[in-house]
Amino acid sequence: DFVEVAKQDLERAELVILPVVAVFLLLAFGSVVAALLPLGVGLLAMVGGMACTTLLARYMSVSAYAPNIVTMIGLGVAIDYSLFIVNRFREEIVHQPVPEALAATLATTGRAILFSGVTVAIGLLGMLVLGLGNIGSLGLAGTIVVALSVVYGLTFLPAALAILGPRVNALSLPFFRAAQLGAG
Repeated sequence: DFVEVAKQDLERAELVILPVVAVFLLLAFGSVVAALLPLGVGLLAMVGGMACTTLLARYMSVSAYAPNIVTMIGLGVAIDYSLFIVNRFREEIVHQPVPEALAATLATTGRAILFSGVTVAIGLLGMLVLGLGNIGSLGLAGTIVVALSVVYGLTFLPAALAILGPRVNALSLPFFRAAQLGAG
């Protein structure tokens, strides 16, 4: 019964959270393309985390709540880290060409995200030390999805930004475009 309730809660949460997050990202960035990038990285991390957790379940006992942990932590951390990178890139692209803007972004924000991800992963791995049965599997599942969030944030996202360049600001909301032009 607990497993079935956890699955239903996960589906309901995904249906409610994803649109709400998309709206918040759109309001934060004022651009559809910029808003979709962190959401895409979050979805990639979540899908990868689910796949790795399923694989993990073949070799050890995994809590029924592990998919919930993967979804919530994966979306939160990946979107958070991606938001920082996209925001910094958008600031840098105004003053320099795409390669230099991307290099500056990854040299500063990318490094911060790497260290933050490692710190969060180590903290979650601490749950393994507790020796409380399936609690360790929650920590391991969380660690996996945080690691994937960092990997996708430092590989896929910069590649997408390199391809997009200034088009990261494409499909801007009209009232945001006027505000951005007035500020420059």
